[in-house]
Amino acid sequence: VKNNKLCEALLSTFVKKSEEDVCQELDLDVSVPGSIKHEWTYPSISNPSAYYNEKSSEFSTALNRVLETYCADLEDDTTFSIPLGGLKVMHTLRSLTVSGQVAMVVADKGHNRS
Repeated sequence: VKNNKLCEALLSTFVKKSEEDVCQELDLDVSVPGSIKHEWTYPSISNPSAYYNEKSSEFSTALNRVLETYCADLEDDTTFSIPLGGLKVMHTLRSLTVSGQVAMVVADKGHNRS
């Protein structure tokens, strides 16, 4: 959330080539420090209620509601992530059951480096 608008963080990765590399069309050794550069951009999301468009409209609607709620409730200059892969796994498991109910035990190990 930046300037009270929902934004997404996009990372672009570039390989820095010297003029000699370009002229000789050599493969660049990406293990050389400084040969890979990255750039972050933060474009705003114009319509958070229609951002996700998954195969399941129920799943998309739920994710879009999360974005709308975060946009409305979080303070400015707040960063958050949505564990989309894990949520998709849970949604798929739920769809495989007759009752639609799933019990899961989930653990996480966090590190505080302060």
